[in-house]
Amino acid sequence: MQHRIGFIGLGNIGKPMAENLLRAGNRVTVHDVRSEALDGLEEAGARRAESAREVAVHSDLISIAVLDDAQLETVVLGHDGLLAGAAPGTVLLVHSTVSPDVCGCSPPGASQPALGSSTRPSAVPNPEQSQAP
Repeated sequence: MQHRIGFIGLGNIGKPMAENLLRAGNRVTVHDVRSEALDGLEEAGARRAESAREVAVHSDLISIAVLDDAQLETVVLGHDGLLAGAAPGTVLLVHSTVSPDVCGCSPPGASQPALGSSTRPSAVPNPEQSQAP
């Protein structure tokens, strides 16, 4: 089965991970702020995205390997960030060493955090799914 996977942050950690996902036969959409980080990935079958939002539109599971808290917040909550394009239920996997506080970040007005604990994957909240009290 081919999965729709997104990958943001294609440095020393992220690029080899994205390459492995491609070799395994997955459909992978990639984005990095440095265009040279994408070298070779399109030729290997990856779809190049111009923003984190575009990655989210084409992915059911998104891996994030960024440098720091500020980059994670921008990638997830920014104007063209993941939450701007992610469907409910999209899984976000953060592979970065970031503050646990950032992993509880929420968009303005949200009733739930956009990301959960850094020790487990978290899904974008589904507003149609009822919450038990």
